[in-house]
Amino acid sequence: MAKKEKKRKWLDFEDDGRTVADMDIDGMPWSGSMIPGINMRKGASERMTHEREKQLAQSVADLHITKEERRAMIAAAFKILIPWAIIFFAVSYLVVLFLVKVWLRV
Repeated sequence: MAKKEKKRKWLDFEDDGRTVADMDIDGMPWSGSMIPGINMRKGASERMTHEREKQLAQSVADLHITKEERRAMIAAAFKILIPWAIIFFAVSYLVVLFLVKVWLRV
């Protein structure tokens, strides 16, 4: 009978939105106090993302780069990233091969 009463009491609980203790700590990234003028409270984060997207779009537009320059930048990024990706996958393969063939040999 006690379990049913506890369950019923829990089901009757309704959150009224009050804050018992403010968990915002000055200087932590989520409090927004490290960056002046930015408030990361309820609803502010969505506004900040839209404002930030507009700023980024404007800054990209201010670069005045051509399509060829943009393609060259992307190609250069891939030339740097592809060898690292190959190395990562090769090392991962060798680790799995070692684990299967040597370490986990039954």
